[in-house]
Amino acid sequence: MQGESGRKFASVGLVIDNFDVILIVDKSSNFEIYDSLISSDTKVYIEQLVFTFCAYHDIKTSISIRVVQIPPRHSGFGSGTQLALAIGKAISEIYKVKCSVRKIAEILGRGKRSGIGIAGFNYGGFLIDAGKNNEKTDPPPLIARAEFPKEWPLLLILKKDVTGLHGEKEKFALQHLICDSSVSVDQVCRKVFLGVLPAILERDFESFSAGLNFIQDYMGELFYKSQGRSKFLSPEINNLLGWLKKNFLVSIGQSSWGPTGFAFFKDEVSLAKALTAANKKLVINETLELRVVKAKNSGFSQNWNQ
Repeated sequence: MQGESGRKFASVGLVIDNFDVILIVDKSSNFEIYDSLISSDTKVYIEQLVFTFCAYHDIKTSISIRVVQIPPRHSGFGSGTQLALAIGKAISEIYKVKCSVRKIAEILGRGKRSGIGIAGFNYGGFLIDAGKNNEKTDPPPLIARAEFPKEWPLLLILKKDVTGLHGEKEKFALQHLICDSSVSVDQVCRKVFLGVLPAILERDFESFSAGLNFIQDYMGELFYKSQGRSKFLSPEINNLLGWLKKNFLVSIGQSSWGPTGFAFFKDEVSLAKALTAANKKLVINETLELRVVKAKNSGFSQNWNQ
């Protein structure tokens, strides 16, 4: 949505396994970050999160943070939101501060456009938010959630050493989106609520695939000029997903601004056949990394050593 209805930036998303942010956070005499897994930019971002959250609640920054796992940043995994919420939640527990996940997001500046990362952190599963209210600063509210079929595997296609639009470049692109599609926003909303969502609830992969492909075609046209006149940020991912769509029953797309692409399959057998054929046809570029994951239908978890 682009604001005509009083809302904009409505989002659809799915939480997946094996791409979580995992942290070990504890009290410490000094503020410390054990950063062997992260870039200098991510270290600076963590520092900003801690100082902002602690300053808001007027508590000390005497904590240590060890990053055990973090998804690639600016690649469509919502790692910035995951990281912010995980740090805010951990500090809240350590210092016995009552603070909801949505409040943590507000304090740390998350959810300015999409509410999927916040809802995903809380609940997991397949999620739809209502978009941003033009008159409010609150994160978009969650309006639908469904348990996603675990039997539908998801092939992730990552592009090495490439990031999607973020920061000021993303803001500029969003302000200058031009869509020449004949498809209306109303049609996309109808496809989400009367196509994709019922198909998930009824375990109807064919209808799900058709609905999500319809939405991705629209999003590809919307992002077309911002992505170098392409429906996908990465030409290599575009080629592989196009080949999969042409030869197999799949539902394809790009996560946010990419570059990560994805393809849903009806079952593990179909996925295995597709990967075997793709390797034989040499359509998997050497710059790509493939990962097979499944839906995660639960939110964050925490363990405390007393």
